[in-house]
Amino acid sequence: MITAKAPAGTLLESAAERALDASGKLVLPGLFDIHAHLCQPGREDKERVATATAAALHGGVTGLMAMPDTEPVMDNAAQITTFMEICRTDALVEVIPSGCLTKGDGGEEQASYDSLRAKGVRFITDGDRAPDNMLLLYRAMQYASNLNLTFALRGDVPSLTARAAMHPGTTSYRLGLMGSPPVRRK
Repeated sequence: MITAKAPAGTLLESAAERALDASGKLVLPGLFDIHAHLCQPGREDKERVATATAAALHGGVTGLMAMPDTEPVMDNAAQITTFMEICRTDALVEVIPSGCLTKGDGGEEQASYDSLRAKGVRFITDGDRAPDNMLLLYRAMQYASNLNLTFALRGDVPSLTARAAMHPGTTSYRLGLMGSPPVRRK
C-alpha cells in the first residue's frame, strides 16, 4: 500500500514500513485480467492456478477473471466450489470465477444461472465459443439480466467465421482463402 510519495531522498523512512525509490518507474494500481484461462482442474498440462497467478502477479496483475473452460467446465455449483477451493490454497492474486453460458460449454442448453450465482459467479460466458442458437442466446441474455449477471459473448458468429483466415476481399479471393466478414454500421 502506498501511504506517501515524495521526491527521492526527502521521505523519512521511519514514516513508512519500507521506502522504495521509484525514480524512472511507473507506479500504477494493480491490473485486472478479465479473460484468463487457468485450466485447473483438468488441464494442468496447459496451466495451473499457482503458475498463472504467479505470472500475473509478476506482471502487475492483481486479479483474474477465470474463464469457465476447466475440465469439467464450470457450469454448475459443484465445479465452482472445486475451483474456488483450489484458488484458496494456490492463488497468489484474487481470482473470480466465471460460469458457463451453456451446459458443458456445448452451446445447446442453458446452464443453471441460479446455482452459479449462489456460489458467487457474477459473469456468464462460454469463453472462446459462441452458440449458433439465437433463441438460446436471447433467452440466456434475458435470464442473466434478471439475475444481474454480466453476460459476455465472443464477438463472432461461428457459422460465418469457421475456417476463416482473413477478411473477405480481393486478396482473400485471389489467395483462395475463406474470409470472415467484418461488422460495420452504415
